[in-house]
Amino acid sequence: MGDGLPDPVEPRRTPPLPIAPPVSMHAMAPQIPMRFGWLVLGVAIALVGHVFAGSPILLFSLNGTPDLPFVGIYTVVFQLMFFAGCLGGGGRLMDRNRGLGLGLIIGYVVGFVAVLIGVFLATA
Repeated sequence: MGDGLPDPVEPRRTPPLPIAPPVSMHAMAPQIPMRFGWLVLGVAIALVGHVFAGSPILLFSLNGTPDLPFVGIYTVVFQLMFFAGCLGGGGRLMDRNRGLGLGLIIGYVVGFVAVLIGVFLATA
């Protein structure tokens, strides 16, 4: 054409997108049942771990030991290692034993709150 514009090009047709076949419920991975006994065991393991991880700060703060900053740092480092162990171990166990894995995570949270309350009550 003489107006200086390029000739209109016919738009290309794109082929239709493939449609995935419907997935039946049987093809999905089976849910692992959660047993209450394993959940309680996981919570108990985490709480016992908190007793060992938090007992130095509680004992030394009750006795008024002058080396309290060192013991506090020791307890915080031990709690961080315990945190990584409970969260990492609990997360990895969720695929094999949901009750134990979830119990470790729940027990860590409950025990951490209890340790914080114990430290605040002991130092108040």
